[in-house]
Amino acid sequence: MSPVRTRLAVIALCGLAAGCVPAYVPEQVTTDGLLSLTREMTYEQVEAVIGPPLCIYDVEDSALDEAEIELARAIEDDCGPFQIMTRSLPPALRRASRVTLSYAEPEDQLVGLQIYVHLKSGLFHSVYIKEDDNGICCLDESAGNRFYGIGSRDRLLKLIGR
Repeated sequence: MSPVRTRLAVIALCGLAAGCVPAYVPEQVTTDGLLSLTREMTYEQVEAVIGPPLCIYDVEDSALDEAEIELARAIEDDCGPFQIMTRSLPPALRRASRVTLSYAEPEDQLVGLQIYVHLKSGLFHSVYIKEDDNGICCLDESAGNRFYGIGSRDRLLKLIGR
């Protein structure tokens, strides 16, 4: 069986089976917490509202020294499916020019809930929430459009459970 067919079969079986495990979302992450995030919040303020992330992805900054780059890569390599332990972004990396934090880790990147928080230069920039590879909510780039998507507060509440 081809890899694509195998993946589709697994997804189909998961959809039919009662034992499929949804993405894990840390207890401190709530619908209202996510919707209360605002531009220019510091990492510390974001963590106070929705807690530390499950995974830290994509720490980028040309000003990082060799030790900080090594730390960032080690943290990024520690992420993956079935992650259930949160971890704070080390202080040395909090002001990086770009950081992506994950607050929901599904078993499969095509199926399940995914929540990504993006920081720029140490400040909250955006949140992107996906379900089954479809964007459902996002803090938009444009100043006049805070959140958009096919989602709603009720949909997020159902997905997150709180």
